[in-house]
Amino acid sequence: MVTTSDETQMFELNNEEYLKNIMSRYGTQLKRYAYMMVKDEHLAEDVVQKTFINFYYSLNNYRRDSSEKNYLYTILTNECRQIKRKNWFRRENRNNYEDVKNEFQYNEEDSLDKIAVADCLAKIKPKYREIIILYYYQKFSVADISEILNLTNSAVKSRLKYARDSIKKYLEEVFVDE
Repeated sequence: MVTTSDETQMFELNNEEYLKNIMSRYGTQLKRYAYMMVKDEHLAEDVVQKTFINFYYSLNNYRRDSSEKNYLYTILTNECRQIKRKNWFRRENRNNYEDVKNEFQYNEEDSLDKIAVADCLAKIKPKYREIIILYYYQKFSVADISEILNLTNSAVKSRLKYARDSIKKYLEEVFVDE
């Protein structure tokens, strides 16, 4: 006969294995996204760790009506926003080229176009940056992004268009000046 205590232990063990699997599958992607949002490597690691902790403790309430990946990105996005609201990170005036080079880990062979686009991302508002990162870098669909950010599909499309227009305008200024 299996007691309630045994069932709880089995459930916790299964959850721990499940969490280890999730961490190995999504850890790197989540850390990259967190770094793009908070621009501090140590803080990004903390945010990802907190995301996994929150995910683990919410497994009992997780309805599975969305993918694990979307659920993790929702938690992570909310954690990043909370950190920004509380101003836990320092805003430093660093050399923009160095930020971009480190943030996107470009090597010397990468084109100036890629670096210029990444530079644009650093200059647009966070609410537009997160849409661009989720759509182009993390390859989420509009529907997934709307679920992650708790927005309507039309709001995501609108922000995506505005972000593209902002980047296009900036790039036109940069490349016309050359």
